[in-house]
Order: sequence, then C-alpha cells, then structure tokens
Amino acid sequence: MRTLLLLALAPLTGLALDPVEIVRRSVSHDQRNWEQTKDYTYLSRSVSNERDSAGKTTKTEQETREVFLLYGEPYRRLIEKDGKPLSPAEALKEQRKIDDLAERRARETPAEREKRLANWRKSAHRDREVAAEIPDAFDFKLLGEEVIAGRKTWVLDATPRAAYQPRNWKAGMLKKFKGRMWIDQTEYQWTRLEGEVIDTVSFGLVLARLAKGSKIFFEQTRVNDEVWMPARIRFDFDARVALFKHLLGDQTITFSNFRKFQVESRVTSTTGVE
Repeated sequence: MRTLLLLALAPLTGLALDPVEIVRRSVSHDQRNWEQTKDYTYLSRSVSNERDSAGKTTKTEQETREVFLLYGEPYRRLIEKDGKPLSPAEALKEQRKIDDLAERRARETPAEREKRLANWRKSAHRDREVAAEIPDAFDFKLLGEEVIAGRKTWVLDATPRAAYQPRNWKAGMLKKFKGRMWIDQTEYQWTRLEGEVIDTVSFGLVLARLAKGSKIFFEQTRVNDEVWMPARIRFDFDARVALFKHLLGDQTITFSNFRKFQVESRVTSTTGVE
C-alpha cells in the first residue's frame, strides 16, 4: 500500500518557478517531513469492502491499530476489530506479541540494534528513492488554485513522460499512473492527491496485478504546526492475486489521535504506550 501511494504521488508547487524545479523542491520538503513523522504515534482505522462484478458489497472488514515506535522501529498494535474493542482473549494475545518482541529487542546488543534499524531504514529509503524520480517521470500542468482547510493550494495534473527511463523496476511503475494534486503554497507539501492506474501494474512475476482504472485518493493534515501527517487514504481497486483470485473493492484508511513521542516508548500490559 505504501508503494502504491508513492507511485501515485507527483507533488509540485509554485507559480513563478520552473515546474521541474518546483517538483524537486517539493520532493526535498517531503523527505524532511518524513523524518519528522517518525516521532509521532497515531491511530489507523481501516475499512475494506469486497464487491462482486455487479458492484454489490459481499464482505466488509474493519480494524483499528495504534502505531508507535518500539525500540526505534514502528509497530502496529491491533486494538479494535469490526468496530468493537478486542475481547479479553484477543487483547491478551496482542499484548503477548508486544511483550515477546519488546523482550527480544531489549536483549539486543548495540551492534544488533543498529543492524536491525539500518535494515529498516534501508527498506524505507527505497521507497523514498522512487519519490525522488518523480520530477523526471511526469509532465506537469498547472490548472489553477484552490483553498483547502483554509490554506491556499495549487492544483496540478501529472501525466507520464514518454521519454522517462526508470532507474529500477519500482520506479518503472510510475509510467503506469497519472494524477492530480493539490499542493500547499506555503510549505510545499501534498495536501490532496487523486491518482489513477492507466495501464496494468504487476508486482513480482505472478504475485499480483492491479488493473487499469484502479484509483487512489490521499489527504494530509498539518499537526502541531511542525509536521504533515496522513489524514485519509482510499483505494478503489480491481486486482488479481497470484493471477487466480480476482479482487474488486475498496479500502479506506483514516488517521487520528496524533501524539509526539518525548522519550523512548515503553509498552505495558495495562496502559499501552507510556
């Protein structure tokens, strides 16, 4: 999901600047913002619907997770299912998962911890490398201005650039998307984005395919006058998994209760994160 989001994003800002330079500046601002988001904990609520070929909903799943740092690495703790708190047995199971992981990480040597965190940072930076190619991957057109949540934004269209040569297979997926974005005029941040798949996107050899016409919607919000955090993500998808199972539906993820870590987090069995 994170990869799909990054592939769809093509942020740009500014009226007086050269469009390519505008995009490069926006990508740079996004990178600095991402470094700050790691200092925050929040709630993530997901609602997923599966539909049949006639568009009728056949299955709905809901879950809420608390996202926080556990010894320097994000952890997603399940706290609700289908709109209800976990049963005592389910809550105990989740707590034991955290306790076991926290115990293992507490026993790490400094070298082991640095190696684990380096691997996590490497994985995260691979996605950022895809974002860095966005200025070269798209042609941009300024459509006008719009005020969102009291802030002025520029509205822009992005279409794949025919001559673009991706540096790796993930970046190559950028050629399969087009989008429209609303970019904050003051802070060069993505306020809103609408993206659409314009050609089949394949993940791995036979793992999954995302069909033409699948869509993504993304919104961010400013928190504590210092950082931009995701507010809502929605996917409308037509996909095949392992080329056999056909999935048609949508998923909406909303984010709330943003809190900043002041010190290293400690997970307890009675109060969650302290």
